[in-house]
Amino acid sequence: SEEIEVTAIFAPLTFDGWAANNINVYIPSPSYATRSQIEADPDGDGLTNLMEYALGSSPESVIRLAAHIPFVEKNQNGTLQYVYRRQMAATDLSYVVEVSQDLINWNHNADGTGQTYTEEVGEPSFNGDGTEMVRVKSAGLENSDKVFFRLSVTLTSD
Repeated sequence: SEEIEVTAIFAPLTFDGWAANNINVYIPSPSYATRSQIEADPDGDGLTNLMEYALGSSPESVIRLAAHIPFVEKNQNGTLQYVYRRQMAATDLSYVVEVSQDLINWNHNADGTGQTYTEEVGEPSFNGDGTEMVRVKSAGLENSDKVFFRLSVTLTSD
């Protein structure tokens, strides 16, 4: 007989479902309704609930926050990659990586210019918590001595 190990990962499908499971309804003040708003920051760590949801971090605790913040790394070829966490099952999130050479003008793949600015590198890697790590490199800016990345997350209707 063969043993099969099964692991269940409970990943949120929507912001409301995530909030219901991650924001304590028993804390009376400020109210749950106030603390569960998209723009709220119940733990005061500088990330709104929308970003906490999108990046898979905790809205009421700053523990392990650094593990959830996007970062830049060099791959084996020396190419800079922007790395961010993404909710795997969410049906109401849109993630867009934007690039800039001057921190003033920002571009992304679907901005209407018809250009490709970023490309995903390889397959996303599973984190075991319902999120995955996505690696993105800039495309077409290789000759630039400066490339800046930022992540734009939008709550869409699911």
